[in-house]
Amino acid sequence: MGLTLATTHHSSLAALKAQDAAELLRRRRRAEDEEQKGGGRGPRRAAEAAVVVESRFENAAADFDVTSLAPTRKLLWDVPGKSAALDVAASLGLDPRVVEAARGKLAETTGLAALVAAGAVDDGGAPGSRGRPTSLDAAAADIEALRAGAARDRRLAAEARAAAAVERARAAELGSRAEEASAAAALEAASAVAAAVRKGEQALKDKARARAAAERERDRERDRERAAAEAAAAEAAAEAERLAALAARGPWKPRVGDPVFVPRLRSSGTIASLHDGGRQLGIRLGGGALAMTTRVSVEEVERVAAESGTASESAAARKRSAKKGGVPWKRL
Repeated sequence: MGLTLATTHHSSLAALKAQDAAELLRRRRRAEDEEQKGGGRGPRRAAEAAVVVESRFENAAADFDVTSLAPTRKLLWDVPGKSAALDVAASLGLDPRVVEAARGKLAETTGLAALVAAGAVDDGGAPGSRGRPTSLDAAAADIEALRAGAARDRRLAAEARAAAAVERARAAELGSRAEEASAAAALEAASAVAAAVRKGEQALKDKARARAAAERERDRERDRERAAAEAAAAEAAAEAERLAALAARGPWKPRVGDPVFVPRLRSSGTIASLHDGGRQLGIRLGGGALAMTTRVSVEEVERVAAESGTASESAAARKRSAKKGGVPWKRL
């Protein structure tokens, strides 16, 4: 035998148990009546009359407490379930007129389902088509009446609670509205003043940072200009000193073995060979295994002499010789 479990809010399905029991009872009574009229068909009619009047359906409902609006976790057997949606809606503040209209529609539907279950009307709503009422019909009607009364009481209680909650909320709102408005105005004014102060402070900080950055840049520029001027002056003095020394010594005729300085290569060396009548010089740079020879024009070299103490060495020549790390030379 198969078993089907259905959960539904349709009252017509919840009434199936009562309808099925009433239908079985009518079949049994019809069989009994035919048996009394039947004559020789007694055994078969007796078997038909022995049909057990027991519904093929069973009702059960999950209990719900409309006061606390929470399920009780209890299962109620042999009782059709009832939705508490309208009670919950009323407690949440749904328009009472809408809730009341819905309750009226629900009462009409529930009443018709009860009549169908009791056999007083057929499925189309026509009275008297399902036979006379039974004790089971009366019990179903009583249960439905009790349920309707309980639902009405719950509805009234929920409406009272909702009205009380609304009144409490309104009183609290009226009591604190002025204080909240005053506090909000004060907070807004304080926020505006604080924002203005922060904005002014930030503007002053930005100006101070910009001024300091401009001063630092001007200082750096002055330092660069001063350093460039000092370098140019030192270079000019060194060049003047070199030219004066050369002029004092008269014209120079290069010879093999003369020490020289090549400014372009920033190196000191000796003349290793003469070419093109002395206008091209072969200069030996370095010493030992690292020695190398290069050719330059006579205009590219400066004549130098070993330190003898007979002439003063210029500061520029002394600095260049020290950078090369070689024998100190004096520019002539």
